[in-house]
Amino acid sequence: MNACDVLIVGGGPGGSSCAWTLRAAGLDVVVADAAVFPRDKVCAGWITPQVIAELARLGTTAFLSTHYMDEADQLCRRVAFISEGRIVALDTPRELKLRYGRREAHVVLADRSEHMLSLTDPAQSGQLAEWTAAGQVLSVHSREATLDEVFRHLAGREL
Repeated sequence: MNACDVLIVGGGPGGSSCAWTLRAAGLDVVVADAAVFPRDKVCAGWITPQVIAELARLGTTAFLSTHYMDEADQLCRRVAFISEGRIVALDTPRELKLRYGRREAHVVLADRSEHMLSLTDPAQSGQLAEWTAAGQVLSVHSREATLDEVFRHLAGREL
């Protein structure tokens, strides 16, 4: 076989379940794993951004099933969250974090006090403008949501 519709890296429970579902839908699926089946669970730590980029260059879809949201954020162009058998969100990691994350800024003032301000509350945005006009602001950092937080928001539970 020289080509497939979907290449699944990792034959654990998530990868195997996905392979069965995709195959039932008529797709040509290949499951790649480091061991012969049946096998002990193995880590997919060899999947790097370079490997994903090479698979994309070859026109291959790589399916990564993981509970490690930092890994998904780094490696995936699109992320699907599945909760109780349903896809509850599907988009780029960046868009998911922007859509479902809190819009906050961490502000440090000249007196070294720290404040967390909502960027959607006009009164708090006004406070930031006042501090800035008075020359009191030392730093402002936006707080981006994590994919873990997005999953908890959408699924209503921890991973």
